[in-house]
Amino acid sequence: MLKIYRSEKELNSINNILEVIPGEYKTDGKTFLKFSCADGFVLVKELQLEGKKKMSAVDFIRGYRFA
Repeated sequence: MLKIYRSEKELNSINNILEVIPGEYKTDGKTFLKFSCADGFVLVKELQLEGKKKMSAVDFIRGYRFA
């Protein structure tokens, strides 16, 4: 389970709408983690994995291995 404590919305421009598939995540592996929605993204700022402490998205990205 993953809880999101702080986030921001990021609206998608008309040019990028074709690239968005709702439910997928995007990350550069260093500075951001965002999940796609129908009209943009939810940019995660602070989160907590089950059994772990609350942390910033940047700290999470540094230690988590994305498949």
